[in-house]
Amino acid sequence: MYTRNAFFLGRPVAGTEDKFIAGLEVGTAAYAKLPGVRSARLEFPLEIDAGGPEIFATIRMVFDSSEDIAQALASPQRQAVRATFAENVMPMFEGKVVHVNSRGIDFE
Repeated sequence: MYTRNAFFLGRPVAGTEDKFIAGLEVGTAAYAKLPGVRSARLEFPLEIDAGGPEIFATIRMVFDSSEDIAQALASPQRQAVRATFAENVMPMFEGKVVHVNSRGIDFE
């Protein structure tokens, strides 16, 4: 399993939290439809260790391979979603977004 995580480090602009979260929901649903994406999930931390980063939310996309990640990132659909996100959602956020691509090993 391969994942791409977008960590939203910071906070929504005061008074925009509900609208910002709605934008994250719409964006995550759109990311779920990109080529090669098996699933997309929006997560909100319940607890962060003392001294840990101020993570407001994480968008997590799951893929079968690193090539699928590259295909999704290069797709015209992703460019369109990203542009809409940058214009309509990110102005409501004070902070930065850090992306991390990972290869996972599952254990049971």
